[in-house]
Amino acid sequence: MSGTLPAELSYLSDGLVELNLAGGSITGAIPTSFEKLTNLELLSLNDHCLSGTIPSKLSQLPKLNILALNGNYELSGSLQEFCNGTQYKEQYIFLAANCDSDFCDTSTSLVDDMDYYEPNVECECCACCNPDTFECCSPPGDTWTSYYHGDVSSSTGIPKSFDRPCLSEKSYDWLDDECPCLEDINDDPGIFQGYCTKNCTEVGTIPSYKPQAQQ
Repeated sequence: MSGTLPAELSYLSDGLVELNLAGGSITGAIPTSFEKLTNLELLSLNDHCLSGTIPSKLSQLPKLNILALNGNYELSGSLQEFCNGTQYKEQYIFLAANCDSDFCDTSTSLVDDMDYYEPNVECECCACCNPDTFECCSPPGDTWTSYYHGDVSSSTGIPKSFDRPCLSEKSYDWLDDECPCLEDINDDPGIFQGYCTKNCTEVGTIPSYKPQAQQ
């Protein structure tokens, strides 16, 4: 999925409950008109090439309780209005962005890797993700990988998380060092479920990205 987000989606404010467009190459800003989507409960725009400032009034949407904006390298702004200190306000279930991760366990490699990236989003209650290393951590200290394990492009054969024109140079360094290939761990031949591996000689592995995609 590419292009830009149409401001006209706000015309669906009466009926639009979920907008899940996770993973792709959408560019440009999040339209401020999204602040009119008063029935929206889920907004997932993670892992695209969005830029600009997050609309400040998204936090005022009365039913929004899941918001994922992580993986957009140039997206900036604040989600602090969703927070009550370091905790979610009443109705929020999940928030994710490229934000500060000081609350992560300092014994994990994730904290060292965060030196790669200077977070652009302020949010003390979000799950904070590093777009250079595809890792996230939550305020309680839980960590996980943010790339899609089973979502492969039908046109390129490359996992969609790594098949974007806006990956950083450090993302490619991380792919070279930590994830040159993905190993299919699913026994069902019709369903790919790939996890990063450094051993590209194993049967069933596929390349994680095309080197020529690196800019």
